[in-house]
Amino acid sequence: MNKKHKTQRIAIYLVILTTFFTSLGQIFFKYAAKTFEFDFFALITNYYLILGFFFYGLSAIALLMGLKRGELSTLYPIIALSYVWVTIASVTLFAEALLITEILGILLIIGGVAIMGVANSE
Repeated sequence: MNKKHKTQRIAIYLVILTTFFTSLGQIFFKYAAKTFEFDFFALITNYYLILGFFFYGLSAIALLMGLKRGELSTLYPIIALSYVWVTIASVTLFAEALLITEILGILLIIGGVAIMGVANSE
C-alpha cells in the first residue's frame, strides 16, 4: 500500500492520553454515583462528580489536539483502550468480577489496536 500517512506520532500519544483521562473520568463518576442525589447543593459539592467532568474535559482537549495532528481513521480505534483501563480499574478499585469473556475482549481490543498501528505505520 503506497499511502502517505498524515498522522504524527504525537497524535497517537495524545489519543492514548485521552483514553487515560476518559477512564479516570469514568472511575470518578462511579465513585460519584455512590452518593449521587438530584439536589443542586449535593451536585455542586460532589467532588467525585466534579473530578469526573474535569477529566472528561481534559480528554476532550487531548482528543482535539490529537485529531488536529492525525487522521480520524487511524486515531479513533485507539479510544477502545478506555475499555481496557476501566475494566482493570473496576477489578482493582471496586472488586468487580472479571469474566473470561471480558479477558478475551480486552485481548481482542489490544490486538486490534496493535494491528491498526502496524497497518498504519507501513
